[in-house]
Amino acid sequence: MDSLSDGYAARVFKRFFIPCFRANRQYRKLFLEGLARIASALGLKVPDLFSSGVAHQSTYIMQPTSGNLYTPLVEQLTTVKNGELNIHVAYAKSSGVDLLTAALQTFRSAGGHLRVLAGIDQKNTTAEALYKLTKLCDELYVVHDSAFAQTYHPKIFIVRNADQAWVAVGSNNLTRGGLCTNYETCNTQFLNLNDTLD
Repeated sequence: MDSLSDGYAARVFKRFFIPCFRANRQYRKLFLEGLARIASALGLKVPDLFSSGVAHQSTYIMQPTSGNLYTPLVEQLTTVKNGELNIHVAYAKSSGVDLLTAALQTFRSAGGHLRVLAGIDQKNTTAEALYKLTKLCDELYVVHDSAFAQTYHPKIFIVRNADQAWVAVGSNNLTRGGLCTNYETCNTQFLNLNDTLD
């Protein structure tokens, strides 16, 4: 993709982002800086975040208008054998754990290993969710920083096996809203673990 004037990215920017940019310059600057950080972490250029299949089978999801994270995540959990799932989220709620329980059980019964890191700094993670995760996870880490000004705030889902990884990075927490119904954005990408560039 040569520019944001092409295809899907253009539609996304024209319908959603451009009106926001016109309304608030500070928002525009913060948003673009955030996109640049995400792209850099993935080794991409910002326009590639909005491409469909251009860079390593990359897909941009603008939930709920263009899908949700739940559907591709469950697809990965129910098809990958002898894999590893890493979930890093700021919030985990019972609603999100309940939504994924069947897929997580399928993943584990196919030889999968499940690791979850969930933050508790902003008091949005529930004790019920953590209890349910203890029954499902091979490893569960509760992350807290004693510094008031710092919080554990990633939203990353990684499903991998020996040959490939599927990565979702965005704003989605482990909650029903975060996975299905909230306004969220994320980029999913397949990586070939046998390719040194990935």
